[in-house]
Amino acid sequence: MGWLTQFQTRRAARKMVRQLPLVMTRNWGSSKYYTPQQVRRALQETGLHGKFDFIALAAFLTPDDYDTCLPQGAHPEYDVARNLFEKELPGGFTGTYWASAISNDAAASRYGGAWHF
Repeated sequence: MGWLTQFQTRRAARKMVRQLPLVMTRNWGSSKYYTPQQVRRALQETGLHGKFDFIALAAFLTPDDYDTCLPQGAHPEYDVARNLFEKELPGGFTGTYWASAISNDAAASRYGGAWHF
């Protein structure tokens, strides 16, 4: 892979990291995996669709879905493509693309105790 392709790939991955998790959770809720149709819809919605779709597909699909929705040999292996996405995540988020939700009780305890209405 030449330097220009590497630059374009990293730039595409960086844009996907910034935009896709928000769109995915807004449209379909938080999930470990999504369907190929959902990922492609989010790519269309954000204007990020193109020759680097495989990065987003690897980030949000299961390995089996990734292999079945792309032509054989026309894309990097699942782990390689997923790593391109994860390398651009802010520190501490590798493997997950959003912060985990906490319980209401835990949230209330951070603000001085339980809330009483």
